Order: sequence, then structure tokens, then C-alpha cells
Amino acid sequence: MINLLAQRAGVLHLGLANYGWFLAPDKALCLKLANATDRSRPLAGMCDSARCPQATHHPCHRPV
Repeated sequence: MINLLAQRAGVLHLGLANYGWFLAPDKALCLKLANATDRSRPLAGMCDSARCPQATHHPCHRPV
């Protein structure tokens, strides 16, 4: 169980208005919009969480 959680923790990026699960760089909208060559991490400043398939929204994000 610890190994499974540790793998997921490595791809979770916490944002102000969403959680970004950076599981597949090819699906990351921020990298597509920026034509980024470094695909090792998401570009949090370019996150469009309403359109990104890897972003999730939760009740704690509603006030933001």
C-alpha cells in the first residue's frame, strides 16, 4: 500500500484551484499550449484546470 501511495504522491501537484495529477505528460494541456520541450513537470502558471483532463476539483477549491 505504501508503494502505491508513494507513486501517486510523486505525480500530484497541488494548486490553488485544483489538484493536478501529472500522470501523462502527453495529455497535459499546459505543456501543449507552451510547446514545452521539458516534459518532466507541469507548468502550474499555465494551468487551465477547466480544460485539462488531469486536473480535479474538490469542495475545498470552491472558495477560490
